[in-house]
Amino acid sequence: MMQILTTYHLYLCCPQLLSNPQTNAPWQKLYVTRDDHAFMTTMGISTNTFDFILWAAFASLLPVKIQ
Repeated sequence: MMQILTTYHLYLCCPQLLSNPQTNAPWQKLYVTRDDHAFMTTMGISTNTFDFILWAAFASLLPVKIQ
């Protein structure tokens, strides 16, 4: 019986790297691009999970609640 191997790449490629890392935090750049592969490699969670955490923690601080 033939076994199928799944490989996971735990590295970033050139387009995912910052051209000037002094302007923003790396996670901010990855978050804005919504590149789940790169975000998960560096942060360990998906951008949707991060969205959920942000809303759960800080929604009460917003001046207008969005429903």
